[in-house]
Amino acid sequence: MLRRKYPDLKGLCFSPPGCVFSRKTADECKEFITSYALNTDLVPRLCLESLENLRNEVLLLINRIKIPKHYVVTPAFFSTIGNINVAKESSGEVLHGLNSIPSSEFGKQLNDFKKAQETRKEKRGIFQVQMFPPGDVVYLHKTSDDRNCLHGLLSCTTCGVVQKQPIYSARWAQYDDFQEILIGQSMLTDHFPQNVCHELERIAASFGIDFPYNDYSGNG
Repeated sequence: MLRRKYPDLKGLCFSPPGCVFSRKTADECKEFITSYALNTDLVPRLCLESLENLRNEVLLLINRIKIPKHYVVTPAFFSTIGNINVAKESSGEVLHGLNSIPSSEFGKQLNDFKKAQETRKEKRGIFQVQMFPPGDVVYLHKTSDDRNCLHGLLSCTTCGVVQKQPIYSARWAQYDDFQEILIGQSMLTDHFPQNVCHELERIAASFGIDFPYNDYSGNG
């Protein structure tokens, strides 16, 4: 809004919501807006389409579950899926294949729900416009975990490993990076200002940029 009055004004957006601009507007403001998003932060991925997709995926997974559904919310189950290698190996024991889902009352209700949603959209004439974070987006993504636990856990009394911090790297993001909500342990805490600030300071220090950052010319 102030672009014409202050043509040299630059904007920094930290963990902005994903439903801010259309692609055209987001592209046009790249010249003067830079956004920052940390790892699996939920907020930059929030839009109507991503929420609907998450809802549909969760309902589909519930329909595919082989084991008693109450077991999914037990600590024993979460301790198993905490190790991604174990989770991949045991997925066939927990979930039916997409093409081999047995008939059930829940499955019938799910199909009826999907049809009702499609009919509702058609009657209301709802046309979805993809929305995106503003400007160029610097994505602080996790590249590795600084941990040595044999079981793949953040902390483990058996291995004597206490919780350590993951390692992040910065790269320019594509808009498609934020079209899907990523479920993870840090999807909420990645939005906390102190966590974003800590990683930005750490990455700035790795480039030899020290506080105060306003002394940095940005050249090179």
